[in-house]
Amino acid sequence: MSHLLFLDPFSPDDRDVIAAASAQFGIPVRFATEGEDLKSAIQNANSVVTQHADLRAAIIDAAPALRLIQVMEFGKAEVDREAAAARRIPVVDLLNLGWLGVCEHTILLMLALSKRLPDAHVRTAAGERKPGVSEVKTTAREYTFSWLGQENLGWLYRKRLGIIGMGRIGQGVAARAAAFGMRISYASPRRLDPAREAPLGAKHVALDTLLAESDFVSLHPKLTPENVEMVGAAEFARMRPDASFINTARGALVDEAALIAALQSGAIAGAGLDVFEYEPVKRDNPLLNLPNVILTPHSAGIFNDDARRASLREAVERASEL
Repeated sequence: MSHLLFLDPFSPDDRDVIAAASAQFGIPVRFATEGEDLKSAIQNANSVVTQHADLRAAIIDAAPALRLIQVMEFGKAEVDREAAAARRIPVVDLLNLGWLGVCEHTILLMLALSKRLPDAHVRTAAGERKPGVSEVKTTAREYTFSWLGQENLGWLYRKRLGIIGMGRIGQGVAARAAAFGMRISYASPRRLDPAREAPLGAKHVALDTLLAESDFVSLHPKLTPENVEMVGAAEFARMRPDASFINTARGALVDEAALIAALQSGAIAGAGLDVFEYEPVKRDNPLLNLPNVILTPHSAGIFNDDARRASLREAVERASEL
């Protein structure tokens, strides 16, 4: 009997959501058991949902009734899309607010670097103040402006953002940066359609040009064997000394030793990092003690349970429409 097959383990709460959707939309659902051979599991399915399980050509070919592949958690499961296309099987990336979180987190890191946010928080929470400053009860005319004495804070307006990798997340970052009035360029093997570039105000440029001109360089390609450490000493040397580097993609895209050297020498002004060469970050990593770095624990893509439930319901509903 044709059915929707979920290939990965799911929590009891997830299964409850799926069961309710199955009853609502009238489609049988089955879960592959742990260790089950995928070729055997998939042979009678007309739709599958994969979160982490890879779907190679041989597995796709073992499912004569298969009419739809749905991929949860964008970028984690490997699907042979050419094999699916040869069978005219659509491959759909399910709604995943994780990628939206990465886009927002990228903007967050740029803002935090510009405003030197960690320093302001720590010193304000510690009760620091300039010598001679005392408390005043604030009114419309009475207040104490910048009692820490911070100067030369930056902003994003009209700053130049260079995006390396203009896929789904790169475009999402560009859209949000445009709302701040940033000037956007991007380096990518494929140029976007001009109709897509125009709303983003994005300009396709060579990587060397992007590095030399940008106030912020943000990294967003998918990690492949070919682009491991694609940003290293040569790339940091091409950046401006007042520019900052952002990485919310994968740590392996960057030569971390070269990044540390660039930050220590002043070759670049700062970095905002959510991903690292080793995770968790090794306790002796110099990044942990650099004053011009903002670090977060690979948390940009975290999203809440409501988004996950919506994604599961969407998967069942779409399968019911076949």
